Amino acid sequence: MATVLYRTGFLPNSRPGSLQSRSSVLGRSRTGKHLARIGGRPVLASDYADEIIHGFSRGWDCLVGTPRRRAAFQKRLDQIRAGSRRWIYVATQKYAAIRTASITPAALGSEAGRQTLITRLCSRSSVKPRVRQAEVKAIRQLDLPYFVRQTTQAMPPDPRTVPIELTDAIRKALRWTVGRRHKS
Repeated sequence: MATVLYRTGFLPNSRPGSLQSRSSVLGRSRTGKHLARIGGRPVLASDYADEIIHGFSRGWDCLVGTPRRRAAFQKRLDQIRAGSRRWIYVATQKYAAIRTASITPAALGSEAGRQTLITRLCSRSSVKPRVRQAEVKAIRQLDLPYFVRQTTQAMPPDPRTVPIELTDAIRKALRWTVGRRHKS
């Protein structure tokens, strides 16, 4: 379930160069409009770990704190799961950069060379081969990859209390952020 929380983009992940870590509200970045501020000055989210956990817990309670709210929330989740939505594996800007690189004179020297370049630029172990193949196919056609998926994440067994793994994930992300900032 913690992976769902990470996919919100609110928390950084453990890869410092990743888009998620650079753009997360709780990430390493020291500049940008997305940073939390008090009195106009950026603040370290790690200094407010207890407040963040408390706010998250109150939000959770607001969504599922009573039987009526749980039923309404479950109904909304079922509606969401019934439909498909866009799933983003790579930032559109990166896909566009790969597409641009694939039409440079050097890349257009041969179809095999262009295919090799696109395949190499789309290569990563974090996604399934079929995703990479779809990315390569779309970029070869000068298109941007577009993926659609259904949501399958289930509600926790007891939605009345915040699952400990979610609060642990928040604390872990805050500790990681602090550790990375001190190393900078």
